[in-house]
Amino acid sequence: MFQDEDGRVTAKQLKKMMQTLGNAITDEEVADIMKEARVDRGGSISFAEFSRLMGVGIKHTVEADPEEDMRHAFRLFDQDKDGFISPKEMISALSKFGITINDKEVKQLIGEATLGGEKRVNFETFKKVITQAVH
Repeated sequence: MFQDEDGRVTAKQLKKMMQTLGNAITDEEVADIMKEARVDRGGSISFAEFSRLMGVGIKHTVEADPEEDMRHAFRLFDQDKDGFISPKEMISALSKFGITINDKEVKQLIGEATLGGEKRVNFETFKKVITQAVH
């Protein structure tokens, strides 16, 4: 799922992702983030742990309307603005975060999010998945 497609985020990958997003962080800040995420013995965190960690950061820093923030996040993925995140859009959006995901993995993610009923993700499903990842 990530550059080496092992589904885990290392400190080096996290630093690169943050730089790609325009938020260069120091090695000390990376170490603090990894410590907060309870890094495993291999020195990495799972995608679920990463999502939860990023969601917690958003939850504590957002003072505006949480619903609007969620819609903004959704729009980052919904590139053609049709109200759905297609597999192609998910692959493209995640690549901007330095996350490489293949067709099989994106199908699995969408299948889990939609309980296998859809081939794309709407806003309500996106919101539900993100909200569950934060809690």
